[in-house]
Amino acid sequence: MKRFFIGLLALCFLAPSIAFAAVAAESRLQVKNIEYPSSEKRIVRFLCTGNIDNTDLSANGLKFIRGWYLYEVTAYPESGGTAPDAADVMIYDANGMDLLGSVDGGTTPYRGAGLIHATLTRTCIPDKYIANTGTHQPFFPVIMNTITLDVDNQGTAAATFYVDLIFVR
Repeated sequence: MKRFFIGLLALCFLAPSIAFAAVAAESRLQVKNIEYPSSEKRIVRFLCTGNIDNTDLSANGLKFIRGWYLYEVTAYPESGGTAPDAADVMIYDANGMDLLGSVDGGTTPYRGAGLIHATLTRTCIPDKYIANTGTHQPFFPVIMNTITLDVDNQGTAAATFYVDLIFVR
């Protein structure tokens, strides 16, 4: 009986490690939250490999930036890594609106079009499409609910690149 409980206890400690290792090995996306010492700026950094799926910010990530304003989005290839294809970025709010200004419900990118480049760093600011006037204007949405990163047209499997979401108070 003693051996059974010791084996069960060992399994309880090993199972989470085994499960985490399986997830980590298949992971194609890493997220890092960066807080600057002045506490006036926060970055959610996505390290992407290959063609990633639409990715919701985790509960911890949302807690990190809830009540902060999305100020800019920057994309750049990893130094020394495999270059990505030119690709588009959209950032959706909880209602599916592209915070970078898509005019058709988040299907066609606006400010995020071509944001990912093989060798260059590119930056854009959030944008709001005003349907009744057909115009765009810069806007800095306060984040209260989940947001989703969508990268389209990046097909190089080994490509590594970053997408930084920069938030301010």
